[in-house]
Amino acid sequence: MVNAKFLAFSCVHAPHASEAGKEFLLHSIEEHRPTHVICLGDLLDAAAASVHPDETSHDLVDEFAFAHDYLRTVRQYAGDAEYVWIHGNHDDNLRAKDPRRIPKQLRSLADWNNSAAFGGEFQKWKQIPYVKSAKGVYSLGQVFFYHGFDCGVNSDNTEGLQMAYALGGHPWRLAIRGHTHRPTPITQCKAGTKVLLPWFYANAGSVGLGDQQPRYMQRKDVSQWGVACVVGEVNTKIRVPRSSGKEWEAETWHLQS
Repeated sequence: MVNAKFLAFSCVHAPHASEAGKEFLLHSIEEHRPTHVICLGDLLDAAAASVHPDETSHDLVDEFAFAHDYLRTVRQYAGDAEYVWIHGNHDDNLRAKDPRRIPKQLRSLADWNNSAAFGGEFQKWKQIPYVKSAKGVYSLGQVFFYHGFDCGVNSDNTEGLQMAYALGGHPWRLAIRGHTHRPTPITQCKAGTKVLLPWFYANAGSVGLGDQQPRYMQRKDVSQWGVACVVGEVNTKIRVPRSSGKEWEAETWHLQS
């Protein structure tokens, strides 16, 4: 069955990523030896594009430099693999047509791909836009990956179903996302509390912030945040619309505290 081995990680939030989270990710890569490495978004914190007052001491160049080195190190560990970066909401803030964030006249300067110093590394990763539709999804057989949009307690289940429907509604698919920083195991989707549906979801948590509490979360609960990634194997030869069962295996790996 195995045609591809994937590893998905999320929410680096450069330059805030913890060293423990990075070491966990690199160890997971060495352990799993993936053929596909997927960054699920929020690689950058994009503090420069925040609509909220910010007192961070770093600038956008610092973020680009940190993210550049982070991705390069991941590639050095993973070797000959396919590399995918699905943009998250923080990444997209630098590109959003919103003058409150980056003025139109300066937006091209905030494009990481245009950076003479760092753009070469970013361009080595296939980039997927932050869009809540099939355009914002990367697929490997029955498994698909996206950043995430909502943060509610049931958002993994709800969005997993929404995105599965957006991709055609074919059964046995696994939705893997980040965004909430809350790792979740492979879980079967439900309608209500009891009716099991033929779709599945998982959340990769955050290799960046982990259980750290940034300023904008000081009044909110972060007790379920954690460092994790999702690894697995998938049959990429299967024709999804015709599949009669699950053609993948996956699990969520956690940093042990």
